[in-house]
Amino acid sequence: MSKSSISVIIPAHNAEHFLAEAVASVISQDYAPLEVIVVDDGSTDATAAVARNLPVTYLAQAQAGAAAARNHGVQVARGELIAFLDADDLWCPGKLSRQIRAISADAELEMVFGHVQQFVCPSLTGQETIKPYCPPAPIPGYHPGTMLIYRASFLRVGYFDTRWQAGEFMDWYAKAVSQELKFELLPEVLMRRRLHASNQGAGRQTVYKADYLRILRESVHRRRALDQAAD
Repeated sequence: MSKSSISVIIPAHNAEHFLAEAVASVISQDYAPLEVIVVDDGSTDATAAVARNLPVTYLAQAQAGAAAARNHGVQVARGELIAFLDADDLWCPGKLSRQIRAISADAELEMVFGHVQQFVCPSLTGQETIKPYCPPAPIPGYHPGTMLIYRASFLRVGYFDTRWQAGEFMDWYAKAVSQELKFELLPEVLMRRRLHASNQGAGRQTVYKADYLRILRESVHRRRALDQAAD
């Protein structure tokens, strides 16, 4: 597998405080990607200025959500393999090399995940009062930030559904499972997920719950339709 085969896509919205650290965790990998694509999703802070001082391809769009930003990145990506990272999260050292070893060892494997270690971000404003629950142990990371997937396999499942304000990956993953993409969950921690007020606020959690319920219903209906077609 050539080192020029991986495109990394980072959606970013008002990520001026986090973006440089996220990109650093990508470009410091011992398996260098072909390109790092930052898609600025309508930021109103200094995200653009930060991105333009980093070794990335910078794209800007009107705010349309993380799903649309990831889709935009996939559309311009040149790599055979696709990886994602949210602008406020971090890859662990050796993330890509571990996944490349796994995907190279099994010709039928189409995507690889890993575990996630969550951590609470120190307050940026001094006014954040939220204290999110942070699991002390790593958790299975069925999350875009741990996924490495062949671009062709991703496109076979389809782009992320932009209807969802949250949970778009849950929806995409359910479709991938229904299409029987072969995947593996590695035991290693491959990503550190940052918990902070912007991604843990009560309003956002309400959106999560509403979207998850709708996605679950659609997934059940889709499964029933497939079962009926098989009969």
